[in-house]
Amino acid sequence: MSVTNLHPLYAKRVSQWKVIRDCVEGEDAIKDAGEAYLPKAKGTTPMQYEAYKRRARWNNYLAQNLDGLHGLIFRRNPIISEKNDELLHSGIFDNIDRRGTNLYQFLSDSVYDIMQTSFGGFLVDYPRADGPMTLEDAEKNGIRPYLRYYPAESIINWGYKVINGVEQLAYVVLAEEIEDMGIDDFAHKPITQYRVLDCREGFYMQRIFSPITEEGKETEFGVTDIPVMVNGKALDYIPFVMAPSRVPEKPMFYDLAKCNIGHYMKSADYENGVHLTTIPTGYVTGHRQDVDPETGEKEVIHLGGDSFLMFPEENAKVGTLVFSGAGLTHSETALNQSLADMAILGSRLLASEKGVSESADSAKIHRAGENARLATFAKNVSEKITRAIRIIAEWQNMNTSVTVELCTDYDTLAFDPNALNALSNLSTNEKLPLPALYWNLKNGEYLPQGMSFDTFAIMLDLEKLGYSPMDQAKIYKALMNGDEINLKEQPDMFKNKPVEDTEDNPPEEE
Repeated sequence: MSVTNLHPLYAKRVSQWKVIRDCVEGEDAIKDAGEAYLPKAKGTTPMQYEAYKRRARWNNYLAQNLDGLHGLIFRRNPIISEKNDELLHSGIFDNIDRRGTNLYQFLSDSVYDIMQTSFGGFLVDYPRADGPMTLEDAEKNGIRPYLRYYPAESIINWGYKVINGVEQLAYVVLAEEIEDMGIDDFAHKPITQYRVLDCREGFYMQRIFSPITEEGKETEFGVTDIPVMVNGKALDYIPFVMAPSRVPEKPMFYDLAKCNIGHYMKSADYENGVHLTTIPTGYVTGHRQDVDPETGEKEVIHLGGDSFLMFPEENAKVGTLVFSGAGLTHSETALNQSLADMAILGSRLLASEKGVSESADSAKIHRAGENARLATFAKNVSEKITRAIRIIAEWQNMNTSVTVELCTDYDTLAFDPNALNALSNLSTNEKLPLPALYWNLKNGEYLPQGMSFDTFAIMLDLEKLGYSPMDQAKIYKALMNGDEINLKEQPDMFKNKPVEDTEDNPPEEE
């Protein structure tokens, strides 16, 4: 079997991915595809078809919907938490892919891509080093684990098998496009090589299949084996994580893409109809055109304000055709129905404004289905990226329980003031535990993102201890930076603060 073989699910989904990619790319990609998205009527000449295609309008509703839903996932920064903050302060997240990309941008870019195809993968890799080196030398030379994202189209084949009682990846084939530098350093000649990840004899390794092309011969491949050693040990698993699920599923935007293309085809009919029915078309009856005896050409009848038409026949009539009927009305109705269909398919960003305002409860119910599907997607991706980052921590000999959580709360309506007053009353009357108050305020977005319960509780106590607003701000900043503050020990930066007189701290005698 060839390394270029495609998995059956890949072969099934790749055409769907292309439809969505073309839609996101926009009008140029859609119109360049020609009859793939806009069929040509029988008998239409190439010139007529080009004019028909140029008149069609491509309104990129899918891209607008994609951008809006991606914005909802990243309307809050991803929450990265761990009990041991060694990984957070290691600097790895500032350059997660060894290409200068921080973790936030890496997540944003990869999630945007995965949303289009509902499939992708993260490879945890280690740069090759020339011989053994100390940990200090490795850090100095940037030899550390990193992440690489592979889009759906690059993951062409894979297989699973049961290892130690758990079904795991047995192999993955990744298609990589690289530049063939050749003789001319300034030319761009992309070639495709294949990176195979597998566990041969129970040990993980990579193999690079580089094409060797000769004119008139089938493509052959040169194979380079790359053993992967981590901390001097071989791995017994493949550090590749599929996202959001273990196999490619139907893309969540595919139905919307097909509906968007249907709207494009209907707009072509409508715009072409408008063009044909609004251009004045003159007609003459009861007149026979004269023929030039020398050239044999019929006389040309000019229509316009500067022309005066005279015909010798008594019954000759001149006029212009006027469009009548309901043909274009049907086209307009079909276009509006397409917009409604796209709104039903999950694109609330495209839905027309309602004549009657919705209550907060009605709006929440109206968005519940869309939010649930998007939240499920975000949770699945969060789990997969967490798994990949924990592999990095393991390779760095860090004992960590790091988690990455993408935003799953997409309700941007304001917090109900009645509910806020009720919370305040319950808390004042000591009927609501402090953790419950914190949880409600946090989910209502009344607290700063990243504020922990400990910080929340400490800030509530500062005023009781007599700290001024300026010093409260200093303590808050220190807490948000991760510094530990012990108020009872009166840290140096806060030593001038008065402490309430208590039995443990009696006033000094004069």
